[in-house]
Amino acid sequence: MKRNFFGGNNNTSNSFDKEKRTLFNNTRANENTKTPNSESEDYSQKSYEKYSGMDKNQLLQELVAEVQKSKKNGTFDPKRIEQTISSLSPFLSKEQISMMEDLLGRIK
Repeated sequence: MKRNFFGGNNNTSNSFDKEKRTLFNNTRANENTKTPNSESEDYSQKSYEKYSGMDKNQLLQELVAEVQKSKKNGTFDPKRIEQTISSLSPFLSKEQISMMEDLLGRIK
């Protein structure tokens, strides 16, 4: 068996090369994979861009359409909306919280 520079046989060298290739491929795969956080940030940015120019009436129309669509396909979850309101409440005024709770009551 032929020995390499470090005293190991050629199989050791091949094994090392294989590990380098695997590490390289895994690194490339990780670079191309979005994290859940980055997907959430993308969604937030797209939502902001979509809704930021709408007035109150347009937003309400959009809300009603989304609720109807989610009820129709069975994905409407009022508890999830309540959780969202609860998590946003520290950033909202009492008036905004009241308005959101009123909207939730209407769409249930």
